[in-house]
Amino acid sequence: MTDTRHLMKMPVEALVRGHYVSQLDRPWTDTPFPFQGFEIQSDDEIATLRQYCRHVWVDRQRSQVAVPAGTPLPSERIPFLDDLRVRFRSASQARDTALGMLSSLMVRLQERLPVDLSGLSPIIARLDREMLNHTDAMLWLMAIHDYDDRLVEHSVNCCCLSLLLGHQLGLPNRSQAALAIAALLHEVGKLNMDASLVFSKPNLKIDDWEKIRAYPADSAAMLRNSGLDPEVLSIIRNHQERLDGEGFPDRLKADNVRLPYRILGIANAYDAMTSDWPRTPALNGHEALIQVTRMAPGRWGKELADHLTRILGIYPPGTDVALENGAWGMVVGSRPQARLKPFVVIYRQADGSRPGRLALMDTSQAGPGQRIAGPLPANRQHARIMQDITGQLLAS
Repeated sequence: MTDTRHLMKMPVEALVRGHYVSQLDRPWTDTPFPFQGFEIQSDDEIATLRQYCRHVWVDRQRSQVAVPAGTPLPSERIPFLDDLRVRFRSASQARDTALGMLSSLMVRLQERLPVDLSGLSPIIARLDREMLNHTDAMLWLMAIHDYDDRLVEHSVNCCCLSLLLGHQLGLPNRSQAALAIAALLHEVGKLNMDASLVFSKPNLKIDDWEKIRAYPADSAAMLRNSGLDPEVLSIIRNHQERLDGEGFPDRLKADNVRLPYRILGIANAYDAMTSDWPRTPALNGHEALIQVTRMAPGRWGKELADHLTRILGIYPPGTDVALENGAWGMVVGSRPQARLKPFVVIYRQADGSRPGRLALMDTSQAGPGQRIAGPLPANRQHARIMQDITGQLLAS
């Protein structure tokens, strides 16, 4: 988060190249600068600032030239982007730790070596803090899908979504802990399955599907002697059961499909839909929410899908969107009270050009033509664009 002691109010006439402009005296969307903070690099930028602003706040620490004394920026005007960078760094560290730990654990499980599951609790506690305090940053990182091991990444993502849903629904602490551990381990039954069935085989036969549908029971069986709470094993075995009785492995129905099973089930479905698999190309978050909502009544219950939508917003972080003026951007987060008007990083301007710097648009303050027109379909460049934006955020 920006230290406001270093933000000084200056008249635009005093600006020179090398000053880092952190805040304007008007919304960024009222100017040609959709950049939440930038270093002045040309006289043209100074001239443009003079057209739109009377004064700005300059960051003394990030400026390349001296900044004269002025009026400090009030603390309530801390730029969103600076706060987002802090949250991304914290979320990224927690996520990387979880991915690394689970990757090592799965290797030992696959090789049938003894495993120590006591390390799961602190990992889950850290993920829980990040999901509650830095929700949008975690959801963004989950949407990138760039980890080498898909089962590991999918399991961590399911754990994070399950934690959020558990909090939303007021699960007791013990139930929440059991659900989170189950989410991390629910895929281990696939470790000894032919990799082509899981990752690459496009056309499956009936026998192939039967093998895949056995994985929840296989997962629970692999962990039966691990010392896990029976509730954890129950959630692992039954997370693919459905309210309509069409799930597996036991075709449970209605009230027998308990809430923890359904929470992990819907988290599992959403993350799978937003991942690229040989049999099912990835959907964007908006499209996946529509699919989940459509299927929810017979599988997990409509109320659970509604809770998921409240958490993610109608445009979840990582969703490509088009603005009314023709620009393209990607949702990076939103204020809890303004989920329909998120913050968007612009990566293609209305004229088709690419912004020279990280360009952030607050659509809750958008002017004519700058509101979201709708989502863009998933495309092959999505992952690269997400990685580029993430790199800029974390490097800033």
